[in-house]
Amino acid sequence: MAADGKSVTWKLKKGVTWHDGQPFTAADVVFTWEYSKNPATATLTTGSYRDIVVEKVDQHTVVVKFPQPTPFWADAYVGAAGCILPKHLFADYVGDKSRDAPTNLKPVGTGPYKFKDFKPGDLVSGIINTNYHRENRPYFDAIEMKGGGDAVSAARAVLQTGEFDFGWNMQVEDEILQRLEKGGKGRVLFSKGGNIEHIQLNTTDPWTEVDGERSSLKTKHPTLSDSAVRQALALLVDKDSVEKFIYGRAGMATANFINNPERFRSKNTKYEFNVDKANAILDKAGWTKAPTASAPRTARS
Repeated sequence: MAADGKSVTWKLKKGVTWHDGQPFTAADVVFTWEYSKNPATATLTTGSYRDIVVEKVDQHTVVVKFPQPTPFWADAYVGAAGCILPKHLFADYVGDKSRDAPTNLKPVGTGPYKFKDFKPGDLVSGIINTNYHRENRPYFDAIEMKGGGDAVSAARAVLQTGEFDFGWNMQVEDEILQRLEKGGKGRVLFSKGGNIEHIQLNTTDPWTEVDGERSSLKTKHPTLSDSAVRQALALLVDKDSVEKFIYGRAGMATANFINNPERFRSKNTKYEFNVDKANAILDKAGWTKAPTASAPRTARS
């Protein structure tokens, strides 16, 4: 990382190959930036790449430059934008052609397992990558990832029947997990990390188009743009019950986005569940209850 916080230099590991045997180089890293920043490509990570510049220094070195000092320098290529694309397979499918790339459904990467098969909503399978860039890895000849179904069935397949070896981030009540553990074929392991589950609110208007774009920053949501409504909604989320009846041993209710490691956890934030207080805030802001308790609130004229 540069001292001024405006660039970061990445040294790429040498000898890494894509699953089809082609070498992984700086050209792939630069191409991923060019591909993803193109608005016509419509990638999920366009926002991570559009305002930066990526330059190739040599075959195994790139520099990522930022318009101003940034603490989020790892976002491109490491954060939400963590995937790097093989240039030789996507170069002919940039912009509005991106959806037609065959590799979209038959991915080629550099990881320990190569793509074998994909059944939408069901199963993804892979076979060992014998040219993996880490010695004596991976440990297994094949891998299967099961999708579809529901969380309880996934937990049962690991803890009770032993059909699968590992299940991650299952939204299952802890009481059920404890019952399944008694089957003796699996156990639940917990590791308190920095990730959190949270609700995001759209403060723009998804029903109105501006310059061909819905939820434009130039619009306002008819209710959620009001800070009083957002404050009331925050008071109506019973975090303690979510912890007690859903996560149990697996999580803790928090008011912080950065909750771990503990030394980074703010002691100045707090949360509260209070229906009466939420109603009072809405009343003061000019919102009134509809005729029935189950109906949405309407604005007072």
